[in-house]
Amino acid sequence: MEQELSSKRRSSDYNAVHVPANFAAINTETSSSYDVDNTEADNGFTPSQDEEAFVRYASITACCEGAATAFDTLSDVLMAEVDGLRKEMTRKLGDMDAEVVRQGEIHKATHTEVMHLKRTMEIWGLKERDWAKDNEILKASHSHNVEWMQQLQRDVMDVKDRLHEIKSDTGSRISEICEEANSLRRNWQKHVDDMLDRLQDFDTVAQRQAAEARVQAQQRADDLELMEQAISTVEKQQTQIRSGLEKQTQSMASQIDLLVKKVEITETQASNQRAALEQLRAKNALMEKEQRRRMDNIGKMFTIFADALNISPTMLAAAS
Repeated sequence: MEQELSSKRRSSDYNAVHVPANFAAINTETSSSYDVDNTEADNGFTPSQDEEAFVRYASITACCEGAATAFDTLSDVLMAEVDGLRKEMTRKLGDMDAEVVRQGEIHKATHTEVMHLKRTMEIWGLKERDWAKDNEILKASHSHNVEWMQQLQRDVMDVKDRLHEIKSDTGSRISEICEEANSLRRNWQKHVDDMLDRLQDFDTVAQRQAAEARVQAQQRADDLELMEQAISTVEKQQTQIRSGLEKQTQSMASQIDLLVKKVEITETQASNQRAALEQLRAKNALMEKEQRRRMDNIGKMFTIFADALNISPTMLAAAS
């Protein structure tokens, strides 16, 4: 709006300064010619028709030259104003495009960080489940070891039978744990169908860990014969492991809470970035509408000026 007002002021100043001066010169010439005619008429001298036609032709030619000069000057001013507006709008549009690109890059970086935090939370969740499974296995093995020691004290001959029962019980528990893990995995996959490609790696890791857990359980079952010599050491180690697992579980719970807070903060930032991007697009649309309106006004000004000077559109196009 300020640029349009400044252009209107310049055009009005030009009309106020240049146009009256040209027309004043023309009027001076015509008045002088009329004075000459009147003087000659007073002296009794009557000019010929050729002289009158020459005087009229000279006055008309001077008027046309003044009008052409005024039109050329006004055209130069208007074209300079149009070029200035076009350059300024091009610069502003370039700045807006750069800002849109920058906001898009910020949005991509925020989205990447959010996805990284989600993957970290999933990894920690898998580790927590694995630690819980190991804790349950340790508790089960501890109870079995106590029963096995009691059976050893009562009757040494029943060791093989009890060992077979412990192996079968351990296998059933491992199968139940695997079934439960598979059911949990299926339920999780129903809620995150769009993340199947990224969860494939985690599924392979979980399967590998489950296989390692089976192998470790089998090794524990095979090593039950050697636990009679190291039962006291195993009990101490189990106590230490249990306390360490509890501490790790507590620390993991606090870390998960922090990760959840970070995810919420990043989601809020992402929503703010989307809102800012929408505002930039709206501003760009408004600037385009304002540019069209200004160009329409300039075209109307040319049309009005041509109508005022009785210039046909073909002559206006040839002059431009």
